[in-house]
Amino acid sequence: MLQNKWYIMLQYTQERMLQFTISSPKSEFIEHLVVGLLHEPFVRVGQEQFRVETVRRLDPPDFSDDMCFVALSPIVCKTKSDDDRYAQYLFPGDGEFEHKLFENLCRKYEALYGHPYEGDRSFRFTLDPEYLERRKGKVQKLITLKEGKPDETRVKGTLAPFRIEAPRELIEIGYECVRYEGTLFIIYI
Repeated sequence: MLQNKWYIMLQYTQERMLQFTISSPKSEFIEHLVVGLLHEPFVRVGQEQFRVETVRRLDPPDFSDDMCFVALSPIVCKTKSDDDRYAQYLFPGDGEFEHKLFENLCRKYEALYGHPYEGDRSFRFTLDPEYLERRKGKVQKLITLKEGKPDETRVKGTLAPFRIEAPRELIEIGYECVRYEGTLFIIYI
């Protein structure tokens, strides 16, 4: 089982703090980052320097083949064929969305374990219907990456709680890797 999700709190002043969670399926990366933060407890973010206040491992959930999560930033899924000039953004409910997400998790599995995923291929991804109703279906969010830079990019994603039904090992990889064609941060509920 992967257990590489860490909570980090940085403090600039009493009023200004920065908190984030970082994870990786590669324990060496996390070990080096944590040791580095403890050895040199200052981090520069833009023009500001923050002092590292807290670094702690987060306990993983008990993984199963049917789990609910809350997305903390938009879930971005895009595809681009040779015929397309621009990437096409996919959303839950689009025909290819589940297929692309499943393929992505299988590629991560292969990268991590050195062999293709050959297990159960059942896969289902659904948004929380009560949340969708409260938001009147408005769960898409436009985010800007590298804002103000020459390579500024805008991507569209979905920001909503979701349920995933898939093989446990693929859910675990998705939870630890927390990235799918863009930015995806999730917490277990």
